[in-house]
Amino acid sequence: MGEACEVNFYTGEDALEHQRQTTALARFRAVHDSCIKDYVEYGAALAELKHKAAPAKPAVGPAKTAAGATKAAAATSTEPLPTAKMN
Repeated sequence: MGEACEVNFYTGEDALEHQRQTTALARFRAVHDSCIKDYVEYGAALAELKHKAAPAKPAVGPAKTAAGATKAAAATSTEPLPTAKMN
């Protein structure tokens, strides 16, 4: 049982290295379904399954001002800030 667990896990890792997602997920599921939970490979396979099941987060860039500069860049400009006149 332990040897099959290791084979499934490392075959899954190899599949990930070669961009074979379907094979990798099948191997990690096999580890999850048949391995003893105390095995390191079990926890690692579970982590891989959770990582692959998580939806990809869209890359969000910094907000742009009307002039096209980022707000962060505009805020860190070296130009002096306008001051209010006090009477």
